[in-house]
Amino acid sequence: MSSLEHVALPTSQPRIALEHAIGRGEYAAIVFCGATAAFGELPCEMTCTVSRKYVLEDPRLFQTSDMSHSGGGVLPHWPAHAIAPTPGVCFVFVDDDNPLRRRLAESGGIEGEHYIVLEKLASSDSKTRHDRALSDFVSNLGSDHNVVTLGYGDQGKMMTRRLIDEFGLDMDRFVIIDHADASRHAAERDGFRLVSDLNNAGAIAGVLSTPLMRHGKLHSILIEALALGLPCFDNAIATRKTEFFETMNGLHVDAAAQRSLEWTGSIARARDLTPGGIATYRHDVRQIQGVEVAELHRGVSLQPFPANTPIDVRNEVNRRGLDPSTLVRNVTTYVTLHDRRALGVFAAREFCRSIWPEAVEEVFPSPHPLEMGTTDFERMLRRHVDGCEYITASQTSAQQAVLGIVARHYALESPIIEIGSALGGSALLMALATAEGAEALHSIDPDTATRDVMRFAFEREGQLDRLRQHVMTSEEAARCPGLLPEQAGLVFIDGLHTYDATLLDFELYADRVRPGGALLIHDVTIERYSVWRVFAENIVQDERFKAMTLVDGLVVMERRKDGSTHDGS
Repeated sequence: MSSLEHVALPTSQPRIALEHAIGRGEYAAIVFCGATAAFGELPCEMTCTVSRKYVLEDPRLFQTSDMSHSGGGVLPHWPAHAIAPTPGVCFVFVDDDNPLRRRLAESGGIEGEHYIVLEKLASSDSKTRHDRALSDFVSNLGSDHNVVTLGYGDQGKMMTRRLIDEFGLDMDRFVIIDHADASRHAAERDGFRLVSDLNNAGAIAGVLSTPLMRHGKLHSILIEALALGLPCFDNAIATRKTEFFETMNGLHVDAAAQRSLEWTGSIARARDLTPGGIATYRHDVRQIQGVEVAELHRGVSLQPFPANTPIDVRNEVNRRGLDPSTLVRNVTTYVTLHDRRALGVFAAREFCRSIWPEAVEEVFPSPHPLEMGTTDFERMLRRHVDGCEYITASQTSAQQAVLGIVARHYALESPIIEIGSALGGSALLMALATAEGAEALHSIDPDTATRDVMRFAFEREGQLDRLRQHVMTSEEAARCPGLLPEQAGLVFIDGLHTYDATLLDFELYADRVRPGGALLIHDVTIERYSVWRVFAENIVQDERFKAMTLVDGLVVMERRKDGSTHDGS
C-alpha cells in the first residue's frame, strides 16, 4: 500500500449520482472503491433502494481513510478476482486514476453502465444546472423577507451556507424548519432561528427545500408554499419521469431485474456473480361462477434467486390457492429484483391505468417511487413505501394504491361509507384521494378504543371536517333513519368477517351504492373462506353489479348505471 493518505475528492458532494441508475435502485448491487469521505451520503439514503452493497480496497489508501474499512468493516468485500463487467452491478470509483477502474475498463467495462466516477459526475452539466437553478431561486426572492430552509441535515447546512457565503444573503433572514432533534440542535448551535411551520415564519420571501428525497412532513410544507405562490427551490432528485416498469417479452420488468437477470422470453436465470432475488405480482383473468374478473395478486418471491436455476415468471405456480381451473389467462406479470413495497404499489398503478386511467393520473401521477409526493394521496402512499407510516391500513401495498384510485373514480363528488374502520388508515387514503370533492366519509365501527386514533389521523391531514364516526354496528347504523346517505359513491365492507355478518352487510348496503358507484369488499380470499363464500354465492352474479377487479382479495364491484344486466357501464 502506498503512502497516500487520500486522493483528490470531488468538488462537491455527489448528489448528481442520484440521477444515475444507482440512485433509482436499478442495480442488484453497488461496489464502492475509494476514500470514505469522498462518498459522503451516497451509500446511505441516496442509494437505499439497492440493498446489496460491497466494498473494494483502493490500493493507494491507508485503511483509516479507505471505504473498505469504514463502518466497523462490516460491508462484504467484492472478490478481487471478479473485477470485471458484471450485469446488474455498478462499481463506484472516486477518481479516474484508480488502477482498479482502469482494470475494469480494460476488461470491457462501460462507463455509466458497469461503473461511474464521482469526480466526473460532480463536475458534470447536471451540477451546472443545479447551480443555475439555485441562482434563479435567489434572483426570484424579490424582497428582503425571510428565507425558510426546510431540513437542516447535511444538505441543509451546505445549501444554507452557500446562499450566505456565495450569494450574499444575510444570515439573519434564515429560519429553519426541521422536526429531527439532532438537526434542530445543529441549527440552534449555528445561530439560526427555528420555527414549526410557515405560519410562524413571519414574512416569507422564499422557501428552500433541501432534502434529496421527498419526505412527507417537510414536503407537505413545500407543497403549501408552492400553493401560496412563493419562490421555491426543491433539492429533491427527480427521475426525469422514468417509469418503474418497462415492458419486456410481454412482462412488466423493473430496470434492476432487466440488468441483473439473463432473460429468454419470460424465463429468468440468475448469474453466478449477480446477487439479489426475484419477486412478482400477476395480472390474471379469473372465472368465478361463470363471471370473468381481472385479478391482481402476489406471485412468486425468491430471496435470494437460486443461481443458474431457470424460472418462468409468467407460469410460476400461483400461490393464492384458488383452483387452477379458475385461471382463464395471464395478462402480464410484474417483476422486480428486490421484494419491497414499491412492487405492489406500482403493479397496482399499472393495473389500474388500464381500467381507470384518469383517476390514476389525478391522484397517482408519479411513475417512479422517487417522484412520489405530488398529491396528498401519493404523499401518504409514499410514507407506506418508505415504511414510515404513522397510521396503518389493514391492506396490502397493492390494495392501498387501488383504494385511493377507486375512491377518486367513483366518489370524488359523492359520500363514502366504510363498514369497519379499525385505526382509520384505509379511510384516510380514500379521503385524501377525494379531498377536492370534500364529501362526507361515514365510518361505522363499534370499537370505541380506536375512534380517537382515527380522528387524530384525519385532523393531522386536514380531513376531520369530513369524518362522520358512527360508533355502532353496521346493522344499527343501517336501520337508523337519516343517519347515512341514501346514495353513496362508494361503500366499503370490511366489518365482521363471518358468513352471516358479511351477507347482512351486503344486503343492507348494496342499494346505498349509487348507479355508477362502487361496492368494495375486503378479504375475499380462501383464508377468509366465509367472506369468499358470500362473494362467490351471492355477489359476483348479482345483476345490479359488474365485477371489476379482485386485488389481493379486495373486490371492486361497479353498480350498473341503468339497472341492466349487460357488460356496459
